[in-house]
Amino acid sequence: MTKSLRLLTGAAALTALLSALPAQTAQAASYVKFRNAHTGLCLAAVNATEAPRQIGCSQPGYEHVKWEIIRKSVGGDEFWMLKNAITGECLDSRGTGSVYLSGCYSGDPGQWWYFLDREHLLHVDTWETRGVQHRLVGWNDRSVSAPSTSTEYLSAKAVWRVE
Repeated sequence: MTKSLRLLTGAAALTALLSALPAQTAQAASYVKFRNAHTGLCLAAVNATEAPRQIGCSQPGYEHVKWEIIRKSVGGDEFWMLKNAITGECLDSRGTGSVYLSGCYSGDPGQWWYFLDREHLLHVDTWETRGVQHRLVGWNDRSVSAPSTSTEYLSAKAVWRVE
């Protein structure tokens, strides 16, 4: 058997094997990181029982800082649910300033976030009416919160860059 015939036979076998496999209907998720302009750290979820916090962004294989963006359009505005790669849970806030993780549910307005001006990641109490705005803030102690009344929104602590 010639070399080109063996390659052709091998390719035909591979094609037959691949066509016998079930078709994949879902696309693989793509992930982003949110880096705080003040601390240089990334938004992370280490596990489902701890509050989200900031950690180093560039540790190899560190999936805790990766978030899937799930988009939703409401009244011409785009909102995001932020689903963590490790926990599978979404970033949530209830208007108290605390930020936590919970099961992703599109009917929960506490899980919808948007970028006000391409840098300030905000959550609103009710996205239908653009209620009280809560800017996500990264603090020096590595914690994060979403206060409704704070001058921190004027500083780099409330600036998040998507990578």
